[in-house]
Amino acid sequence: MSIGSIYVFNYKTKEFDTVPFRSDDTSESICISMSKRLNIAPVTRLLFGLRLTGTQTWMPLSHSLQSGIKYDFRMRFKIPQLTTLKKFDLPTYDYFYHQVRYDLVNDKIPEIKYPAFKDNVLGLGVVDMYIDMIEKSMSIEDLEKNYKRYIPKELVRNHLYFAKRIIQKGLRDIKKKDHDIFYVKGTYLETVKNLAPNYLIEEYHGKADYLPEDEFESGTCPVTIEFNPFHEEQPGLRVYYNYKKEWKHITRLENIYSMCRESEDVVSLELSEHPNGFKLYFNNIADLESFITYVAGYYRLSVKWTEDLCTRYTTPSLQELKELKCHGPIGGEFSYATIREKSNREGSCIVRQCEKNYDTYFIDINTKGPQTETFKITRHGQQWILHIQECERAFDRLSDLIQSIDTKSSLKFRIPMSKYDKPPLLLICLPRNQITSNKFVTKVSEADLHRNRVQIIDPKIDLRWYKNSQRLCEDGRMIQMRADWLLRDHTNLSVTLKMLKFDKDFNDFMQLANRWSKMYSIEFLKLYGLTLSTPYTLVMEHSPFGPLNKFLLGKESIPLLCLLEAVHSLARAVVYMQEKRIIHGFIRCSKLQVIKFNAGANLLLVKLADPGFPKPYNMQDMPWIPCEYYDNPQLAKEDLAAELWAFATTVLEIFSQGRSPQYSRDELPHLRDNYDRNNGLAPVSCPNCPAQILAIIRDGWSKDPDKRFSQQNIFARLSSAKQALTPNYARPKIPDDNDETASLRSESDYSDTTEEIYLNGHSDSESIERTPQLNSAVSHHAFDMTNSVHLLKNGKLTCEHKIGEGHYGLVFKGVYQLKNRKDPIPVAIKTLNERNHARDFKREIRIMQTLKHPNIVRILDHVDDGTTQSIIMEYIECGAFSIYLSANKPRLTNERLLRFAYDIAKGMHYLRTQNVIHRDLAARNILVGNDCLKISDFGLAQFADRDGYYYTQNRYRDLPVLWYSLEALRTNKFSFQSDVWSYGVTLFEVFSRGQPPEFTNGGEIDAATVISKLELGERLPRPELCTENIYNELMVPCWHVDPKRRPDFHEIMGKIEVILSDYGEVIL
Repeated sequence: MSIGSIYVFNYKTKEFDTVPFRSDDTSESICISMSKRLNIAPVTRLLFGLRLTGTQTWMPLSHSLQSGIKYDFRMRFKIPQLTTLKKFDLPTYDYFYHQVRYDLVNDKIPEIKYPAFKDNVLGLGVVDMYIDMIEKSMSIEDLEKNYKRYIPKELVRNHLYFAKRIIQKGLRDIKKKDHDIFYVKGTYLETVKNLAPNYLIEEYHGKADYLPEDEFESGTCPVTIEFNPFHEEQPGLRVYYNYKKEWKHITRLENIYSMCRESEDVVSLELSEHPNGFKLYFNNIADLESFITYVAGYYRLSVKWTEDLCTRYTTPSLQELKELKCHGPIGGEFSYATIREKSNREGSCIVRQCEKNYDTYFIDINTKGPQTETFKITRHGQQWILHIQECERAFDRLSDLIQSIDTKSSLKFRIPMSKYDKPPLLLICLPRNQITSNKFVTKVSEADLHRNRVQIIDPKIDLRWYKNSQRLCEDGRMIQMRADWLLRDHTNLSVTLKMLKFDKDFNDFMQLANRWSKMYSIEFLKLYGLTLSTPYTLVMEHSPFGPLNKFLLGKESIPLLCLLEAVHSLARAVVYMQEKRIIHGFIRCSKLQVIKFNAGANLLLVKLADPGFPKPYNMQDMPWIPCEYYDNPQLAKEDLAAELWAFATTVLEIFSQGRSPQYSRDELPHLRDNYDRNNGLAPVSCPNCPAQILAIIRDGWSKDPDKRFSQQNIFARLSSAKQALTPNYARPKIPDDNDETASLRSESDYSDTTEEIYLNGHSDSESIERTPQLNSAVSHHAFDMTNSVHLLKNGKLTCEHKIGEGHYGLVFKGVYQLKNRKDPIPVAIKTLNERNHARDFKREIRIMQTLKHPNIVRILDHVDDGTTQSIIMEYIECGAFSIYLSANKPRLTNERLLRFAYDIAKGMHYLRTQNVIHRDLAARNILVGNDCLKISDFGLAQFADRDGYYYTQNRYRDLPVLWYSLEALRTNKFSFQSDVWSYGVTLFEVFSRGQPPEFTNGGEIDAATVISKLELGERLPRPELCTENIYNELMVPCWHVDPKRRPDFHEIMGKIEVILSDYGEVIL
């Protein structure tokens, strides 16, 4: 029920819209209402926000608004490429144009100021007038009379007659061009972008702590705060320090773990490269909230769409999606790929928002084995409506609707959205060319060392070890000692050496070195290097105080703030591993090494050490293992969520003065019963534990793995606990080695006798998500292509990840960097699987090199280095046509499909002119480009002989018989007309919206059966949504038993044009 109205400025009409306002409305709900009015799509609506009119104050999405107040509905977040915005949603692109136009004319773009850009602004005024002339059918005379509306007032005031004369001439010149309206708008926006590269970039004034390098300064200093994820040299958060007159780069967007509002003017940022975090002090709460929501918005649109960076300012629609276990508008192609990757079994499904329409959803579900179908769902109030064919069924609960869909399996498995998902449709602000910056506020030597890669160290030249420090570790399989590492600048660094004792452990040694070498965060004990001569040695960061458990047991009392600092460091390490999807497998208090301690400064710096050599779990490890794995503890090694349980138990150890919890075998059934009954374990008695820490432990022991660890909640609770202990708490600077802690140091003689783990356990459970493990064996294929680099004559080729399979090989996505081109080219890389197909592969390359047509995938280069053969092709972002048809089934019209059919026919007609028989035309071998379809996979293609035929001796060798013509199946004789038959089968796939062709209701079918049915005159039936004329005039003639009586592709194109004319437009 409406309780009033608010007034929202609409840049398209240049007027305030009156929007009904209810008591439960939030800023986000008003943004959605405005988006619906303006036809802005769900996939781009998060680019927008509400700004208090006449100010720079932005309203958090979760906040309620005040009735009667005026707001501006503005695009707030910048997309790196304007062409991308145009591709995503034209209404959004158009609204952005009107916003920019309004800001320019009203002199609200600081970078474009009179008189420096007088001529540019006049030119933009002419373009603006031309757009109105086309869109509003205005005459040149009317526009000239009202020219003052199109340029800033100051320019009119100072150059009245000059401006009018320039505009009159420019307007008549541009009228002769007859440009497309969106091309002209694009020119306008690109011009403004070049003149004002910082448009939409927000700056704030406030204070920050003095830089660590200025150690004699204390307190805070005035700063200017800018967040610009697209800055060429300092992308992300940068701060201008007035007293140094210098910009300092603080962090990149992806390195922000969380933001915590400590008070109405203070925000604390948890950053991966800053162990002490980073605080900003704002002048008022309005600036603070605007800053937090600005950074958090970019984080969702660039890094993790599923995460709010600050728990104080959440997104209501995101919280609802999580409760519904529904994905955002990820698109059908990404959804299908996710189902195949995570759980490609009957009943597996994803519910996702429609990227085009509000209150519309799709469910992609495996109905028959791995075959995925898509159904439309609409939401009316609290009811969910399932649309199947022409029928509608209403449900009160989404889960009931899902259960009602008929699948072979009665079980339904809904795949929830994951923070590790990277859907291109959601991460629309992701910078395309990110430049790594090594400029940081703090110049800490430890941070520099942690960023370095592992080095090869010559022990005779680079190391000096302390012989009296030797001791056994890893159950006697390694020798540990202290040493000095002689650095290039002639300084020494204390290190710990771990030497391999027995050759039989060499594989375990190398696996440990390989995995730990990738840990670049300063929260981990760093592996600096290793030796390649016997004894094989790991050169590790030194821990002066040894393991935390023994350190705590040896102290009568430790300040609670020190313990909180230890938990804080551990939490940051766990966040890093969760982000990288790495399983440590042995998170324990004994694996935390104490680096620095100063009780007076409330400093306890700990780092997580490596897990050691593999070894099975035993009874002593049970407190760190989730209850669901008590029957088979080894399965926990494959579960990323099990790490969070171990984190919680380790926190308990820290606040129990290093004492480890002990379970007897008889206690396990009782613990499991309590766990099932209470949805988790309650923390044991811990007198020294603050309430916030108990909450962290309780969450870590939750039965629901998704609730075990929220980095935003953990850091917020730690901040709250610290503030409660010390109201004016500020994290201390880390003392240097010559401070008072030096007197507390002693050589560590702690022995590492804790049980180690075996990380190679295998699980048959499909519910456990597989994750890279620190000590798991590396497949010998792991580096064959993925993440490999090939140097070519004209550049280099980097292979990233697998995206599919061709007839003779795998297909990877990659980047092609040419020497004479600045920007890298995204490419698809097809590699040969087996060398015995090398001749066929070379023929495919030879054929593709002769082809150049908009409806044929273009070859860019090829690689043959003696061990690898690859084809480098243009990368088509939207993927396989077969998946596109199924994923977009509910909204594909026959008119749209006819245009697709025309693209295919046009490409096949071109192949005919090049004397090429494709022999494998099917929807799976067609790719969806931005503006047309492209035929791909020429693995079976051949040049025709002088009579137009190709004969093969390999009968039915992995050939797609259901797409083959009768004569090809009978005689192995292929021609351009057999491609026409395949085209007809492809049309069946197109107009059935992705259904595969079949002559029986499921089951396997062999070539003999297909031949028999075809000889009896049986053909594929008319798809349900296909009209009679399309079936009878396009499909059926392609399947004539006499090849000569089939139409050629030029005739087919003519037939499609005739049918399309009934829809009101003919393709030329």
